[in-house]
Amino acid sequence: MPEFIPAGLIFDCDGTLADTMPLHWRAWSELASRHSLDFPETRFYGLGGVPTRDILKLLAQEQNRPDIDPLALAREKEELYLHFLPEVGPVEEVVAIAREHRGRIPMAVASGGSRHAIRRIRVEPTRCRAFEDTNLGMQAIRAAGMDAVDIRCMRTGLPPAALG
Repeated sequence: MPEFIPAGLIFDCDGTLADTMPLHWRAWSELASRHSLDFPETRFYGLGGVPTRDILKLLAQEQNRPDIDPLALAREKEELYLHFLPEVGPVEEVVAIAREHRGRIPMAVASGGSRHAIRRIRVEPTRCRAFEDTNLGMQAIRAAGMDAVDIRCMRTGLPPAALG
């Protein structure tokens, strides 16, 4: 089988270009402690890509906590996270790929709320390679017909099956 040579690159930002996930975890950990929620770190990473309010709805339901207002706590979690923003650094392995291809092929940064990245670079999805750090993001990339790179495998050396 011939090697896939992408005509365009798409990068998720949060957790893929920017090493934000440990900082999100710190904010979640503080929020969970403040509100006596059980939310282990492994579960946090397993729910990567799920909106904060949806995670809070799930936790409130599972833990029989009708006192939890998912929208209010989602705002509180984001405020906690903002305090950690000065600590954000790059995911060097991914940033190196972007630097290597800068000016050579079209690239875009996308997020869960962005649907127009591929149209803006004018490359067919089947000719794009996309980089992501969550199971939900990987599913979306594959559903769009793009070549998917799970950066968790790049960083850990683990095969995709080991990541869920």
